[in-house]
Amino acid sequence: MFQKLHFPGGSTVPNRPLSPAPCRRFTSAGSSLAHSGPAVGGAGARAGGRAAAEKDERARGGSGGVGGRGYGSLARKMADEDGEGIHPSAPHRNGGGGGGGGSGLHCAGNGGGGGAGPRVVRIVKSESGYGFNVRGQVSEGGQLRSINGELYAPLQHVYNVYMAGRQLCSKRYREFAILHQNLKREFANFTFPRLPGKWPFSLSEQQLDARRRGLEEYLEKVCSIRVIGESDIMQEFLSESDENYNGVSDVELRVALPDGTTVTVRVKKNSTTDQVYQAIAAKVGMDSTTVNYFALFEVINHSFVRKLAPNEFPHKLYVQNYTSAVPGTCLTIRKWLFTTEEEILLNDNDLAVTYFFHQAVDDVKKGYIKAEEKSYQLQKLYEQRKMVVYLNMLRTCEGYNEILFPHCACDSRRKGHVITAISITHFKLHACTEDGQLENQVIAFEWDEMQRWDTDEEGMAFCFEYARGEKKPRWVKIFTPYFNYMHECFERVFCELKWRKENIFQMARSQQRDMAT
Repeated sequence: MFQKLHFPGGSTVPNRPLSPAPCRRFTSAGSSLAHSGPAVGGAGARAGGRAAAEKDERARGGSGGVGGRGYGSLARKMADEDGEGIHPSAPHRNGGGGGGGGSGLHCAGNGGGGGAGPRVVRIVKSESGYGFNVRGQVSEGGQLRSINGELYAPLQHVYNVYMAGRQLCSKRYREFAILHQNLKREFANFTFPRLPGKWPFSLSEQQLDARRRGLEEYLEKVCSIRVIGESDIMQEFLSESDENYNGVSDVELRVALPDGTTVTVRVKKNSTTDQVYQAIAAKVGMDSTTVNYFALFEVINHSFVRKLAPNEFPHKLYVQNYTSAVPGTCLTIRKWLFTTEEEILLNDNDLAVTYFFHQAVDDVKKGYIKAEEKSYQLQKLYEQRKMVVYLNMLRTCEGYNEILFPHCACDSRRKGHVITAISITHFKLHACTEDGQLENQVIAFEWDEMQRWDTDEEGMAFCFEYARGEKKPRWVKIFTPYFNYMHECFERVFCELKWRKENIFQMARSQQRDMAT
């Protein structure tokens, strides 16, 4: 279907053709786009000669035009979603005006009068147009559509650009030509590869495929030069405008699931994290309870993931990470829970248990969870697929439901860095060298010692104030690019501590009622 491009720094994946977007008539660019052929004005005579071989549109009763009346141009539509090629469409029979009666434009063909050979039809355009019942602005080729904020006539082939399975943008040939000229002006000393030539007439299926391959090779060669691939011109081209004829274009996001599978959802390009997550939850079948214990994360590298903030735009991460070394996708669903008691309550939820199990197995492999003494037993339980028993045993191990942040500077250390660890029981700062090698010193804070916490946007730091015994409260700054994520972890922990407290009170009251009865 589509070609996944291989940009420098990105992963190499199997080829899929970079084809024009699968089309439906009058849909948005980026998802699919139908395009009409040239107007019938001076081409009526030529059109009739091909009428006998072009039968696809006859079943439509001549209703190929907009507004329910016959439309006199030759229609060609792009490949459908089953991957078929481009099929020629026939001119409509005489009198085939669809719902609009016989007032539609009659194209030359072998209907109606039964005359031999094509008839020439002369179309006169008045000041008010052709007289068709067409809503909106029109050109000689048909109704105009807004693509990326600009009005274009039909006959526009749209190409979806993919990188490592991630859809970056949808572009027309003209936009590739503009990119080529802009890059040549910006990098005058670089010898750019040749862009596929322009063709003034309708393109055959073979010509379309040749152009697609040419555009793909062009992007590969140009983006292999890092300074060009990371330039503002190229980044703007790959980012694509947010404007579309229906407001904002649709995009496909591929998201990894904890069990190793992936799910693809179609959302608006400006959808927020919450909107994308709700779409994923609905597609995988999460119920209203389970959805509270998972979240959407960004894969930073093989050892760290970051929870997306509710107001972020996941699609932008596709563009920003197109040179990342992470294969497949930079988005993943993971558990968003610190309290094991809450987790146990979901033991009767098959989907939640499956996701908990697979994420736990992965965390053990990566060394996040220390399970040395129980490794043999856990391996046997894993092979037997005894998920609940496996999780019950693993919950007693160090590192379970704990989040480790990459090492970073801290104002409490003059030399070296710290590795931050957050769990439901404590908040730890592990001393380490500036290159991340662990040292012996560890400072652990209890959650009831925390007084206040906040973020420093300018300093890119997470700040917290703690108090121990009779000592004066003290502020500590942790300088990390993930300060917002760290702040969200604090908020989540205190929220879950509140849940735990309320559950204990509820259980105590329930026991008191049982004893009273």
